[in-house]
Amino acid sequence: MKILIVNDDGARGEGLHALIRALKDEHDVTVVVPEIEQSGKSHSMTFFDPLYFNKIHLAEADYDVYTVKGTPGDCVLMALDQIVEDRPDLLLSGINKGFNTAGAIIYSGTVSAAFEGANRGIPSIALSAGFIDVDFDEVARVFRMMLPAFTAEKEVFFYNVNFPTVPLKEIRGIRKTTIDPLVVTECMEKRIDPFYRAYYWHSYNGHNNKEFHYAEGSDLDALDKKFISVTPLKLNYFDEKKFQSMDDFSAVFDAVKAMK
Repeated sequence: MKILIVNDDGARGEGLHALIRALKDEHDVTVVVPEIEQSGKSHSMTFFDPLYFNKIHLAEADYDVYTVKGTPGDCVLMALDQIVEDRPDLLLSGINKGFNTAGAIIYSGTVSAAFEGANRGIPSIALSAGFIDVDFDEVARVFRMMLPAFTAEKEVFFYNVNFPTVPLKEIRGIRKTTIDPLVVTECMEKRIDPFYRAYYWHSYNGHNNKEFHYAEGSDLDALDKKFISVTPLKLNYFDEKKFQSMDDFSAVFDAVKAMK
C-alpha cells in the first residue's frame, strides 16, 4: 500500500519511529510531520504565514522524512498537494504519546490530522498510546497485525485507536468503543518564577481510575480493562436529533418584520 504517515509530535516522536520501522519494509511509506511538536493544536491551519518543508534523514528509523513548519493539518495538505505523487491508499496519524480519548479528542492534533485525511476521501486512522512506560515498537507490531482488518473495508473510514499501557501478553483483546463522556477540564496553574513573577502553565484534570466511573463500552472503559479501543469517528458535525426538535425561528422573524 501507499501509506502517508503524519503526527503532531514531530520527527522526534518515539511512536513515529516505531511505526515507520514496523511498516517501511512492506509498504510504500511517505512521512510528513511538523518541524516542532504541535500537540493540542486540534485542526488549526496556517493561513497568514508561508509554509516550508524540508527532507531529512531520520536516524532512529533509518528513513527519509519530510518536516513542515506548520500544524498537523498543514502537514496533510502539504503532503497531498506538494509531496506525494500518487494518492495514498491510507493515512496513519501517530503513534501519539498520550491517549486521545473522551473529551481530549477535540484538542488532538493526531485525531485532527486523520480527520483531514478522511475529509479528502482517504481511509484514515489516528493511533495513540500512553504517555509513560510505553513500548512503542510493540504497539506498532500489534497495529501491523490489525491493519489488514481495517484495509479490508470497502469504503472510506475514520478510526481512533488507543492502545492500553500494558505488555502484549496482558492485552485482553480489541473492542469497538464509544467516546466516554468524561470532560477534560482545562485550567491555568499559577506558579512563581525565580524573579517572583507570576506565570501560568496550562493544566487539566488528570484523573485516577479509582475515582471515575467510565461509561460501559467507551474508549476509557476499554483501556481501563486492558483492551485496545477502536472508535469510529465521523466528519459531519450536524446534530440531526436537535434539528428535529429545535425552534424554526418563525416567531422571531415575525417580530423582526413587525419592526419595519
